[in-house]
Amino acid sequence: TERLTTPLLRKDGSYTRITFDEAFEIIREKIAEVLPDENAFFAGARLSNEELYLIQRFARGAVKTNNINSFHYLGRGNAYRTSSDQNTQLGQLPMASRIYLLGTDIHRENAVAGFMVNHARNIKSVPVCYISLNKGSALEKKADVVIHVESYYAMIKAIIHYLLKGNKENSLFIKDHCKGFDKYRKQILSEDYKGWIEASGLDQNTIEELADQYNLEQNAVLIFSEKNISGNEARELRNLALITGKLGKTASGLICLKEKNNSQGLWDMGIAPSVTCGLRHINDPGLINELEKTWNTGLLPDIAHEDTIELLMDGMIKNIFIFGEDPVGCAVYREEIEAWFENFGFVVVQDYFMTDTAKMADLILPSSLPLELYGSFTNTQRMVQEFVPARRPAFSPDSPGQLIALANSFGLNSLEDSLDAREEALRLIAGRKTEDKYRFLHTSHDDFICFFDHGCDSIVKLFEDEFEGSFLEQKF
Repeated sequence: TERLTTPLLRKDGSYTRITFDEAFEIIREKIAEVLPDENAFFAGARLSNEELYLIQRFARGAVKTNNINSFHYLGRGNAYRTSSDQNTQLGQLPMASRIYLLGTDIHRENAVAGFMVNHARNIKSVPVCYISLNKGSALEKKADVVIHVESYYAMIKAIIHYLLKGNKENSLFIKDHCKGFDKYRKQILSEDYKGWIEASGLDQNTIEELADQYNLEQNAVLIFSEKNISGNEARELRNLALITGKLGKTASGLICLKEKNNSQGLWDMGIAPSVTCGLRHINDPGLINELEKTWNTGLLPDIAHEDTIELLMDGMIKNIFIFGEDPVGCAVYREEIEAWFENFGFVVVQDYFMTDTAKMADLILPSSLPLELYGSFTNTQRMVQEFVPARRPAFSPDSPGQLIALANSFGLNSLEDSLDAREEALRLIAGRKTEDKYRFLHTSHDDFICFFDHGCDSIVKLFEDEFEGSFLEQKF
């Protein structure tokens, strides 16, 4: 009964129902009143690939700005772009010689993956090592070895330092498959090994035994969760998998657990300032020409402001468009986020319900539920999962249709529906050039920053709050 089904415009402190055509006209007027880069677009990880593509298509092609991001990943760096590349498939876990769980309460955060880890341990006798910052997790009873640390980042750096100092890297794998190793090795060995050990909360013997065990395991699978692991920790885990020659091999390497159903789709569909579909960089002249031809437009922006937080904090954004996210309601530091909104001149929110962020909007657009759409999600294993409507739409145009209508009004080539959008996105992704070798990328510090809980999703927040509340109300 609380579902949003029509556009709402704020007038004199209250909301008035308007038509979609009226809403689109207001959006066009507001965009025309400011410079292109005074607009910013944010899209959530619960949206379909098709919706995500259409959002960045409208921002780049119609509004002419690369100010595109997601509050889900805001401030957390770019390392997550590649954290799922060459991941081990969950179905290969029974063939592993040992499973390492790092920074994930897997049975709660990803129940399917948790079940498969449990299956590998109980049915195939694959030992599980659980590494965590927290003590007392129920997962400790489902692991063979439990290691408590004070810093994942320091532990990973200490392990890498120990292996490289002892020349224990997989030289053949590195020579054939990697680049940038010599520079990376020099940078690591210049760091303070003892300092990393102390910061990890482990003693030297434990670090070195853990490093040797992981290095010598024939089929070691290390599973980590983006929810609890920083971007630079994820990047150094990838470096560790390269050093030991484990990345991309059967029943060996990494499994990155995404926080939301379509966290991967954010990257694949170009919800980032400097990359578009397939992680193709916007300063590539060939890509710009291809986009201009595909979208029937010109003068696409080839410069991106990577520090979105700076834009938000310094009042450089006049119009902000938020699709499927609730940054106010999910903020870790709510007052700080609300202060950002005081700087915006015009706020548009598209969502299912009247969220805390929607309550601060000047214009609200209704959002379609996935069960009303044709679309797809890219899951934590980078498998594209299609879905089809299970019920009739609650309003028209639906979410993709709204974005298509807006783009059409700016002169972009016409698309019929979300399936059309998918085909166009796939053609652009097909032009991506991939590197022939893995690259070592050094980090100098941990960068764990979390501005928002619950994946910045009001639906997840609602569920988790009520779920926790139901347990607190039980009396045993």
